[in-house]
Amino acid sequence: MEHPTFTSLYWEDRYSKGETGWDMKGPAPWLLPATKLFPDTSARILIPGCGNGHEVLQLLSLGYKKITALDFSESACRKLSASLPAETACSVLCEDFFAHRGTYDVVLEQTFFCSFHPSRRPGYVSHMHSLLSSNGLLMGVLFASDFSTAGPPFGGRREDYMSLFQTRFSRVEMELCTSSHPARSGNELLFVCEK
Repeated sequence: MEHPTFTSLYWEDRYSKGETGWDMKGPAPWLLPATKLFPDTSARILIPGCGNGHEVLQLLSLGYKKITALDFSESACRKLSASLPAETACSVLCEDFFAHRGTYDVVLEQTFFCSFHPSRRPGYVSHMHSLLSSNGLLMGVLFASDFSTAGPPFGGRREDYMSLFQTRFSRVEMELCTSSHPARSGNELLFVCEK
């Protein structure tokens, strides 16, 4: 039987009930310092599982021009679309990540990987690799511990993440995040994978 998190109905229900504990009400603190790794504001950027789009809005305010925001929830996509400036090149797509096609220079990960049941993680890594251009970057944060309760979110350990990402990416760096939201301080790993 398919895990409930694999369906758009599951995520739409969470948004309609306001059960969005992953939303920190603002952009992820690690994002601003991470932009030094992709300073070209014409870089093609994908933000999967964009939710309310805090990171999208921050990047637009910094002058990034080619952003694609992707989410499974129609409500989240509608809300983000309504909050975008009138003149923007940002695309907001309501799609299944695994069905999405495109080529990106940067993919930014924030509470997306942890939304997937661990059985989907190899497919996630493979599909992320396929979406990136040569030398493209996948970066973001992952939880730094396992959880005792059923997910989502689903946690994990650094050594398992490293083994998983190294199956497809030529360079994988991962360290404890020093710029987490206070609610997640000490429990996030900042990672960068290069194709």
